[in-house]
Amino acid sequence: MAYETEDPLATRDWTLATDEELRRGYEEMAADKEREAEAMEWSEALIGDGFDSR
Repeated sequence: MAYETEDPLATRDWTLATDEELRRGYEEMAADKEREAEAMEWSEALIGDGFDSR
């Protein structure tokens, strides 16, 4: 029994953001100080990961 599934990529809106939309989005993200601090902590923790794989 075959089931037909909808391809999620076929229905996705592939419109790109404008420069203004990107600027506003980055400003909003940077204004969230708690999330920025969490992101910095997470990214700093990745530095050691490269050395552990050897």
